[in-house]
Amino acid sequence: MYSSLKAQYAVLVALRAAFDSERTWRRETAKALKLTETDISGLFAVLTTEPCTPGDFQKQTGLTSGAATTAIDRLEKLGYLKRQVSKTDRRRIHLVPIAKKMTRVTNSLEKRAQQFLDITEQFGLEELAILRRFLGGIVHLNEK
Repeated sequence: MYSSLKAQYAVLVALRAAFDSERTWRRETAKALKLTETDISGLFAVLTTEPCTPGDFQKQTGLTSGAATTAIDRLEKLGYLKRQVSKTDRRRIHLVPIAKKMTRVTNSLEKRAQQFLDITEQFGLEELAILRRFLGGIVHLNEK
C-alpha cells in the first residue's frame, strides 16, 4: 500500500510540474508576442472553437463576463480578431481571427501542439486512453 501511495504522489508531483511548466511557457510566449497570458488563452479559444462566441471565450478563459469583454476589446483593438454578426442569427456574435495578425500566434501554438504530439508518440493506444481518462477526471473535478 505504501508503494501505491508513493506512486500516486509521484504522479501528483509530475502533474504539478507539468502545470507549472505550461504556465511558464504561456507567460514566455505571451511576452515574446507582446501580449498577456490572458490574450494567449483567449486567442487559443478563438482558434480552437469554431465559431467562437463571447460566451465560449469567457468559458475557456475562465474570465468573468466583464473581464472577457475587456479582453475581447483589447484583442480587437490590437487587430487579432473581429466581432462578426452570425449569418444565421443576427443576435449572435462570433469572434473571428484575423489571419495576417494571427500568423505569429498560430505558428507558436502549432509548434507547441506538434511538441505535444511528439510526446504522445511514445505511448500505445491503451496508454493514451488511460491518460485521456486521467486528464478528463481532472477537468471534471475542476468544473465542480
